Amino acid sequence: MNSLLISLARRGPLSRPWLQWLEPLPLASFLVYMRLLSPQTPQEWLTPYLLCSLLALTVTVAGWYLRQPLNRIYLAIGAYFLSGLLALALGWQTLNALYGRLEATAMLAWVLALGVVSTYALPAGYIGVVGAPPRASRRASLWLLAASGLALLFSACAGRNPLLSAFIPFLFLFVAQGRLRARLASGLP
Repeated sequence: MNSLLISLARRGPLSRPWLQWLEPLPLASFLVYMRLLSPQTPQEWLTPYLLCSLLALTVTVAGWYLRQPLNRIYLAIGAYFLSGLLALALGWQTLNALYGRLEATAMLAWVLALGVVSTYALPAGYIGVVGAPPRASRRASLWLLAASGLALLFSACAGRNPLLSAFIPFLFLFVAQGRLRARLASGLP
């Protein structure tokens, strides 16, 4: 019975195409919240961190339950939200102050850290293409890791300009990921 439900769920509304639309939801929600309300005090940061952590956990659990590969970049951003929430809940003002100073650069640091771990610890690597040859997957993961490092460096050097410190580095990273995944899926080296 359980395998029948999982089989139906995989073909249902939470199959991979729907999951691809849900994965960006926590980040999009965070960006909208920041733009509309601009939280300043630790108490004001609690709502966006809580909301986005819950959204990220929901998407992650749905993907895990459906045995769908999750985008490692969005997983890292979810880890950033969860760490911000935990820091607020535990009173670690230093971490929240650091996140406030670094802004998008802190998210990219999480992306790079999760990229390193997943490149070496997960069969699909950082690139996350299930079923790809291990050597090709590792090579694509290393290229994506290099792109993540460049995005982090660019963000750190760009200062507090949102276009330069957040938008361009993430755009670069998602484009690099898409191109690398497409090459890997098509069997190109």
